[in-house]
Amino acid sequence: MASLVWIFPAVICFLFWGLWGFIPKFISTENVSPYAFLLCECIGSFLVGVILLVGMKFQVDIDMKTGLIAVLAGVCGMLGVLAYYMAVSKGPFGLIAVATALYPILSIGLAYAFLGSKINVQQGIGIVLALVAIGLISSGAEDAH
Repeated sequence: MASLVWIFPAVICFLFWGLWGFIPKFISTENVSPYAFLLCECIGSFLVGVILLVGMKFQVDIDMKTGLIAVLAGVCGMLGVLAYYMAVSKGPFGLIAVATALYPILSIGLAYAFLGSKINVQQGIGIVLALVAIGLISSGAEDAH
């Protein structure tokens, strides 16, 4: 049986990302620009980074290539967050939350195309069902705003 040590951090990730996706609508991004909201979120991210840096006793062991790839991931993530905030400030929250949560389909497709990752039949069915789900959810989008 495979190790299950990933389950606890995955559940924590699910909880934090669920809160992250909900908080912008909770405080209503209609009262603040998505840009200002993202700037404040960056301050929160910076605080987490400082806590990690202190916890690591300022010993960051990373090579230049890996560091640059991580920075690129951060840029992509923040631009995606900005687009998410822009979307939820203008559109139906439920549809936007679900549609943007399907980003792993793109990640899986890229891994398949560029890294040789395999997609088995069950995973393929899951991807198709996720796309069907967004179609079903979007059919009632006018009521979700």
